[in-house]
Amino acid sequence: MECSTDPELVLNAGIHDQRLALKFIQRHIRSFGGNPNKVTLMGQSAGAGAVGLHLTAARKDQWEAVANLVGCSTNPSTIAHTLECLRTVNPVQLMQAADDGKKQHSGSLWAWLPVIDNTLFKSNPASILKAIPGVDVIVGHTTADSASGGTPFEAVVNATYPGLTASDIDTLKAMYVKAGITEGNMATFGLGEAVFRCGTHFLANLYGSRAHTYRWDEPDPANPASAGHSSDNYILYEGSRTLSNGTGEFHALTPAQRGLSDETIAYFTSFYANGVPKAANTSSVNHPVWPAHPTGKRIVFRAEGGGTGGIQGTPGASFVEELNLEEVERCKIWNSMVNRAGM
Repeated sequence: MECSTDPELVLNAGIHDQRLALKFIQRHIRSFGGNPNKVTLMGQSAGAGAVGLHLTAARKDQWEAVANLVGCSTNPSTIAHTLECLRTVNPVQLMQAADDGKKQHSGSLWAWLPVIDNTLFKSNPASILKAIPGVDVIVGHTTADSASGGTPFEAVVNATYPGLTASDIDTLKAMYVKAGITEGNMATFGLGEAVFRCGTHFLANLYGSRAHTYRWDEPDPANPASAGHSSDNYILYEGSRTLSNGTGEFHALTPAQRGLSDETIAYFTSFYANGVPKAANTSSVNHPVWPAHPTGKRIVFRAEGGGTGGIQGTPGASFVEELNLEEVERCKIWNSMVNRAGM
């Protein structure tokens, strides 16, 4: 998406802030014993999206909705005045307006996205990724990662990917009917697949032998029925996570979950150090060799005696599985539509 060229309106401010932090790291990391040529970025969910953007603007109606909610004019001739007004608004009030503005665009998964600003991003990030040199990456998703719920499939796809045609949506719907996905679950499953599972395949295919993929199959302590979105955060952050309202939540880990936390952190820190995820000296019993993506295999993270048992395998410790070939084929269809999705 492209947006205003007004010089007063700096687009993608959050990404610019992150780049400033990265410049600080480049400038000072040697003082802490680090190597500026070996910096690893880690992000989960939206944070992972930000990491992807660093490898490679708000929509006008949404901008107007938020500005009007906090009493700032959106007259196109006074954009500088509008921006100055927004800068004086109480941050809590502005965040609430952003949430309220998102509700006015029901169905869309993405209310506030980076935009093509001709500075950081000069074209569709998917196209940029295909043109740049590869880097070492770890990318994955949870077993029950999902991105929507309760909204009819056609409506949520239209709102999230406005560039797709009616024919595209018919193709996608027929694909999920063939896969046995019910109408009531199609939006949740289909958009979860498009965003998380197909995104994993897309990036891993770009980076080939430099990519390692995973499926997280350990439920978080607060939601033991399934390994849903962000369930890995609980395990990796000692049983705690920050909720959307800014408060924290804590659930003590079992000994087995603590072993999984140790194991996963060992794989990740090994990757940070040398680009290869290995595990050693952890309290978990089983440390499978994590194969690179071209093998057609990925690691599944589970606590000893845990996991959901979903997709492939049986409940137990971490193991390596074959990629789900039906999922891979569905993702080829999703990924063929990337350039016209129009997010």
